[in-house]
Amino acid sequence: MTNNRTIYFLVDEFPRLGGAETVTDRLASELTERGERVVVLAKTSGMKLPREGAYTVEYWSPFSFALKQSVLRQISLRQVPRGLFLFALKRSGFLNKFVDVSAAIITKKKIRRWNSSDIIISTRADILLQLISSSAFDVEGKPLIINQFHTSLNPLGEYGAFIEEARRSLKLIDGFTVLSENCRNSFINDWCIPTLVLANPNPPLNKFSISSFEKRIVIASRLVESKQVDIAIKAFSRFVQDPLYEDWCLEIFGDGSERHALESMVQNLGLGKSVFFRGQARTPEEIFSRASIHLMTSRFEGRPMVIQEAACFGIPSIAFDVSGGTHELVKSLDGVLVQPGDTEQLLSELKKMAVNRLRLEQNSLKVRSKTNQYDPSTIVDTFLRWVEEIRH
Repeated sequence: MTNNRTIYFLVDEFPRLGGAETVTDRLASELTERGERVVVLAKTSGMKLPREGAYTVEYWSPFSFALKQSVLRQISLRQVPRGLFLFALKRSGFLNKFVDVSAAIITKKKIRRWNSSDIIISTRADILLQLISSSAFDVEGKPLIINQFHTSLNPLGEYGAFIEEARRSLKLIDGFTVLSENCRNSFINDWCIPTLVLANPNPPLNKFSISSFEKRIVIASRLVESKQVDIAIKAFSRFVQDPLYEDWCLEIFGDGSERHALESMVQNLGLGKSVFFRGQARTPEEIFSRASIHLMTSRFEGRPMVIQEAACFGIPSIAFDVSGGTHELVKSLDGVLVQPGDTEQLLSELKKMAVNRLRLEQNSLKVRSKTNQYDPSTIVDTFLRWVEEIRH
C-alpha cells in the first residue's frame, strides 16, 4: 500500500455497460495495480459489464433498483427470497420508504469512514450531492472532491451533464475533469475551480491483435434515436449500390428501443443480405477483429470510447463532428470527421476509405500506435500529478 488514503469512485449503477462505468473500471483497476486502496461506491448494483479489477465495490442504496424495474427480473436463485421480500413491499406501498430509510442508514456508515487524506471522484454530480447532503458528512475534515464530467459541456449534452447539481456543490468541489479543451473553455471557466482535460483510458492493448480488414463496416452503439443509426443504414444502402462496393457488409452491434424499426428499414431497403444485427457484443474482438471501417453517426457524443477501441485494432473511424471530445479523438487517431447530418459527405468519405482498404491495413500499426497516448498508466499519471498540484 502506497499510503493510507482511499480513492472512492461515486457512480450510479455498477457494474453496468456504459461509458462512465467503463472509464471507472479502467481507472480503478490501474490505481489498484499501483497499490492504492480503491472503492467503487455505487448507489445500486447493475447487471452488465463484469468487472475485472481487484478493487472493492460497495453499495449505499442497494435496494433502489427495485423502484425502476421488476424485483424478480434477472435475479439468481440465491436472490429469490430478497426479490420476494421487495415485491411484497412494492405491492404494499412501503417500498419507497424502505429504500429511503435503508439508504440513509448505509450512507451514514459509509461516509463516516471518509477523511481528509481520501480522494472522492464523482462520475455524476447528482450522486455526489446526495451523499454530501447526509448529516454524516464532515465539512471540516472532508476529502479532496473531484467531479468528472463524462459528457460534452460545449455543446452541452442532451442529458444536461448534471450541471445544476454541480453548481449546488461548488463550495465543496476541489476540481473538475472534462473531456476536451472545448469543454474546459466553456461556462465552467466562470466557476474558477481547477479543471483538467482527462482523456478516457484504453482497454488493455495486449489483449488485441490487428484486424484482418475484411470488407466489413461496423457500428457499435445503443440502438436509440440519438445514435442516428438510420442515417448510417441509408448511407450504406447507397454505398453498396456502387458496383465497387456491392460485396461489402454492415454489421450493427448493440441493442435498444429502435432496433425493431431499424430492422424493418433494412428489409424495406432490400439490405437483408448485407446488413446484420449482431446484438450486444461480449468483447471488442467480436466487433472489430474482422472490420475495416468503424462508422459513428450520433447526434451527440462526449468522447466516444468506441473510437479508441476501434483504433486498438488498427481501424480508423468516420464520425460526425459533434463535440470537442469527438473532434480531438478522431483527429488524434487518423480518422475522418464529417459535418453532422451531411449524408453526402458521409457517403463520399466512406467510399474513399473503402477503396483504399489495402492502405488501411498497411497503416493499421500506425493507427494503433497512436492509441498509446491513452494508455491507462499515462492517464492515471496525469490525473495523480494534477491531484497533488491541487492539494498543495
